[in-house]
Amino acid sequence: MPVWNQSHYSRDPTVDGLNEALAIIPAPKLLANINGIQEQWKVAVLALLVHQLHNDGNHINLTHGFHSLTSTHYCTGSSWPGPTQQTNQQQQMALWQMRTDHTKTILALIFDLCTALDRLTGGSTLFFHHPGATVPGGDITPESLKADVYINPRVLAENEELHQIVTELSQFFIEHFATPLTHRFATCCTLNNWPASSGSSTTPSRSSTVNYNRVPLVPAPLINSSCHFHVRGRPSGSLAQLIGLNTTLLSVVPQGSPLTWNTKAVPIFSAPADPNTTNIQAITSNIQAIDLVGQYICNRSRKLTLYCT
Repeated sequence: MPVWNQSHYSRDPTVDGLNEALAIIPAPKLLANINGIQEQWKVAVLALLVHQLHNDGNHINLTHGFHSLTSTHYCTGSSWPGPTQQTNQQQQMALWQMRTDHTKTILALIFDLCTALDRLTGGSTLFFHHPGATVPGGDITPESLKADVYINPRVLAENEELHQIVTELSQFFIEHFATPLTHRFATCCTLNNWPASSGSSTTPSRSSTVNYNRVPLVPAPLINSSCHFHVRGRPSGSLAQLIGLNTTLLSVVPQGSPLTWNTKAVPIFSAPADPNTTNIQAITSNIQAIDLVGQYICNRSRKLTLYCT
C-alpha cells in the first residue's frame, strides 16, 4: 500500500494541483444535497494535499531565491507568456484572481484551525502573514505594508491592555520581518526575470497624508464575525512616540454575541525601566554626588588653610 505522496491522488497544493485533485476526488454523493458542500470539500481536499508539508524537510530547496512551489504558484496558467503562448490583460487578471482566491482559501483554513485550537485548548494564538509581493511601483516601507493577522476576539474583549501588545507585535513583524523580506522578494523577482508587477499583493497603496495618531491600535476585522484582521504598518518609530505621549489610545473592542466592535479608549503603558540600567544610573549618580562632596571638602580645606596662615 503506497503512502500518500506516492499515490495517484497526491498533488502539489497549487491552483492547478488542487483542481486536478478535485477532479479525481469528487465530493461523495452522500453529501451532494448539502448547501455549500463544494467549497467545504475543496478545503477538505486542500487539507489532504498539505498534510505533513511542514515536516517534509523541503524548506530551502530554492531556485534564484524562490521555492519551486513559489515559482509554480506565480506562473499558474502560464501567466507569464512562453515562446508559444501569449495572454492578454483580461486573461492575466483572471489568472491573478485565481492565485489570490487560492491563497485566501489557504489563509481561511489556517484561521479556522487557529480558532479551533484556541477554543479546544482555552489558549490563545497570534498569527502574522505578509505575502512578499507589493503594489507595483510602490516604496517598500513599513507604512506601505500590512499583515494578515489572526487574533482571538475573546483576548481583545477581556484584556484591553493587550491591544497595545498586539499592535507592537504587529508593527515589529511588519517593520523588522516583512519589510526586509519584501525587499528580498523584489530582488528574487529580478533574478527570475519576472515583471515588476508579478505577485498577488494584498497590500493597497497608502496615502502620505494618513494621520497615524487617529489609526486605532487594533482595527475592526474584515467582517464583524471574523478573527481575521488587516493590520497596517506605521512609519518607523511613530508608534513608540505615540505610546510615549499618551496614557490612552483608541482601539476597536469586541463585545456581545453576535459580535459587535466599538471604538473606545484603551489604556497604554510605557515600557518598564530595565532594572540593570536603573541600577547603573543610580550608581553613576552616587559616584557623581560623592565626587562633588569631595570637591567641596577640598575647596573648604584650602580656604581654611589660607585663613589660618
